[in-house]
Amino acid sequence: MRVEKVSLCNFRNYSDTTINFKHSTLIIGSNDVGKTNLIYGMRLLLDKSLSDADIEPNETDFHISPIGIQANEFSITIYFCEVKEDAVLSVLKGHVSEHSSTIFRLVAQRSSLEYQLYIGATENSLELINSRYYLRYINLRYINAQRNLQKFIEKEKKTLLKISRCELNDEDSDKDQALVTEIGKNLNYVNERVRELNYVKNSTALVNKELKKIAHTLINYEVHLDTGAIQVQQFIDNLKLSASNNGSKMLLGGDGRNNQILLALWTAKSQRELNPEDEVVFYCIEEPEAHLHPHQQRKLADYLNNELIGQTIITTHSPQITARYSPDSIIHIINRNSDSYAASGGCSDCISNAWDNLGYRMSILPAEAFFSRVVLLVEGPSEKLFYTELAEALNIDLDFYNISILTVDGIQFKVYVDIL
Repeated sequence: MRVEKVSLCNFRNYSDTTINFKHSTLIIGSNDVGKTNLIYGMRLLLDKSLSDADIEPNETDFHISPIGIQANEFSITIYFCEVKEDAVLSVLKGHVSEHSSTIFRLVAQRSSLEYQLYIGATENSLELINSRYYLRYINLRYINAQRNLQKFIEKEKKTLLKISRCELNDEDSDKDQALVTEIGKNLNYVNERVRELNYVKNSTALVNKELKKIAHTLINYEVHLDTGAIQVQQFIDNLKLSASNNGSKMLLGGDGRNNQILLALWTAKSQRELNPEDEVVFYCIEEPEAHLHPHQQRKLADYLNNELIGQTIITTHSPQITARYSPDSIIHIINRNSDSYAASGGCSDCISNAWDNLGYRMSILPAEAFFSRVVLLVEGPSEKLFYTELAEALNIDLDFYNISILTVDGIQFKVYVDIL
């Protein structure tokens, strides 16, 4: 099962657009064009981390036209194809077409700020449903652009540890239980030794002296300033992430390394939670390139494409990551007159033949071109130099206007035109 396309009608900065997806999809576009809004629209229907209260519409969710008229209703429709999983077919019984497709839709009203959910095999057979009951078997795992490694670890480590524990065989489980017992004895020994520290004893003696003065019922009651509260389970719950290099302990890395660690933890948890036979998961990551060197960005893009089991959706501002995707797997979001849409309808096969014509020279088309508003095609390096100097002489800032000058180097202009 995979997302084939998404239609947004009067939702935020989308007045009426349909966007096609591929198995691995990259979403690009300048700031504030609607990449995150597209993802959020999908999350409203598919992200089980959003509660029923979270998906209730806000006034700002309804599209405002260039002349200031705000829509009274918005809808988000997700079209799925290749629906073949037994668990999914069972939960969507009667809502899957003979072509293995199904449709989910959310419709919201501005007057009441209420929403309705629909499911159907076709547009004409959509039926109202009471809840997102399908999330047990069909859901989207999302990680946003604002990532905090320590906060994520605190939130997710118990889940990852629990999953790993449940996967143990009987022999390894018995070994772990024996080791837990041994660790408990060692912790008791540590607790007793801490109490023997003179400054600890003196501190607790002062506290107990004052405590006895407070009430008669506390005459025989004493407190102990020690590690007694840290038993085995609390000790495990307080595990901190550290790092090592060739066996030597070291601090965690900078922001780039921490971003890689967070994505690795997120992937490990997501993959461990997934049961491919009973569940369909879509993975969505915003700006995975954060703080990473270009070589590491390309490595990460390949990892996310090849290692995640299921459909992946990534948003990025990185030419390095974009270079790892074929053009027919790229959604380029554009905004004109307060209305966003996808170039060529999103992921499209319309350029596949033109792309094939580049053959072994396909890398000659830089990923930068996909981020440009205008591409000026010239014959070779001399022409590129001329137009660059001409723009400077005319006080035209090419970067300000997002203009790229691209040399075809002997390849026919038509091939580039067809692709761009």
